[in-house]
Amino acid sequence: MAQPIFLSSGYRCVKHPVEQEKDRPGEHTHGMAIDILCHGARALRIIELAQKRNVKRIGVHQKGNPNGRFVHIGIADRYNLAFPVAIWTY
Repeated sequence: MAQPIFLSSGYRCVKHPVEQEKDRPGEHTHGMAIDILCHGARALRIIELAQKRNVKRIGVHQKGNPNGRFVHIGIADRYNLAFPVAIWTY
């Protein structure tokens, strides 16, 4: 059954506070990433679906308040933007 997804972050300007903390702009500033609000079994399902679609940049934030948990899905590696293939946690 289809379900809506809710994003905590999509495209971000290089002046966004999160981007300002980085050494260089991240995938969000290239329009190559989204953070999907989810937790528990739904987070696992999103990761599974991303891997089936050959997504190779997945960040998992599952600590703290369940309403603030998310999975980062990034595709910058497909466009050779110098973002290494990786799976990480926050």
